[in-house]
Amino acid sequence: MPTGRIVTNTRWSTMLGFGPQELEPSIALWESLAHPDDRPLAYAQLDAHARGELPQVEFEMRMRTKGGDWLWILNRAKIVASAPDGSPLRVVGTHSDIHLRREQEAELRRQATLLDTVLSNIPIAIDIIDAHGRIEYVNAYAEHLLGWTMEEMRTQDVMSR
Repeated sequence: MPTGRIVTNTRWSTMLGFGPQELEPSIALWESLAHPDDRPLAYAQLDAHARGELPQVEFEMRMRTKGGDWLWILNRAKIVASAPDGSPLRVVGTHSDIHLRREQEAELRRQATLLDTVLSNIPIAIDIIDAHGRIEYVNAYAEHLLGWTMEEMRTQDVMSR
């Protein structure tokens, strides 16, 4: 019979900024710490896994820390025991802190957007050619100056000319 009880190690609570004895793990506690926008994905994945559509559960979500911040967590889980009706009785899983990775990915996206903005608006023709002479990128000014689109220029082999 499902109890809603969760067994965790001390790393789970300390990862969220709590002391080892500050939390009494349960489904209700997990729901209160999980970002409201991320809960539906968690339940959809668990339901799909229970129906046999996924071999395991794996998704990223945010959980609230003791300080009130949101920490990105990678969740992996697998149902290891089910009731006769197929509902999960026991799930084994892990929560891994991926917050730094997510911050780094966001910074890379920000830098890529900035670079794209600069390259798109600078009044100098810029093209990037790979080691095989294939055009990888041209900016808007180069398109304007040459009268070709980037797609058209990508078909050109500048090394054979």
